[in-house]
Amino acid sequence: MSTESGPADREVRRLPRSLLALGFVLFGVAGVLVGLLEVTLIPLRHGTALVPVAPVLTVLTGVLLPAIARSLTDTAVAAAPPAIGQLLTIWILATGRPEGDVLMPAGGTSWVSYAVLVLGTLVPLSMLGFASRPGPWHWPSGPWQRGRRPDRPGRPDRPDRPGRLSRTRPPARHGSGSGGAR
Repeated sequence: MSTESGPADREVRRLPRSLLALGFVLFGVAGVLVGLLEVTLIPLRHGTALVPVAPVLTVLTGVLLPAIARSLTDTAVAAAPPAIGQLLTIWILATGRPEGDVLMPAGGTSWVSYAVLVLGTLVPLSMLGFASRPGPWHWPSGPWQRGRRPDRPGRPDRPDRPGRLSRTRPPARHGSGSGGAR
């Protein structure tokens, strides 16, 4: 018999509603601030060279903020505030004012503007689709974690693959081995 507890044996802990609501608001504000930062970094230059850091930041934050919110609360709804905050901020700042002022410039930097606009739309929306996956989220297992993954109780963390050396040690020898003494 295995002494390892399965998913049914684990106690489900719920966050208080006030703390959950505060988390939703904070992640929504983080999404808005990140969208603002991405749009303002579009024309970033080092001397005369364009530094396209805004599209990279758009992808990173579009993935990380909803994933962190979803994994901290174990509710699919938690991924919506940062994703929607980022998406709406980028789209609102992409529109021009009546005077003709825009924050997403055209010309030589238009490809960065379009990349932020497209990636800032597709990445948060795809993360909302990922977040609707049922069950709790856990960060990917790494070499620092031993044993079994909590979401797959019967499967080892890193199964041996054909063509790879096994990480297990051979059993220790007991008895009358030479032991270095003669």
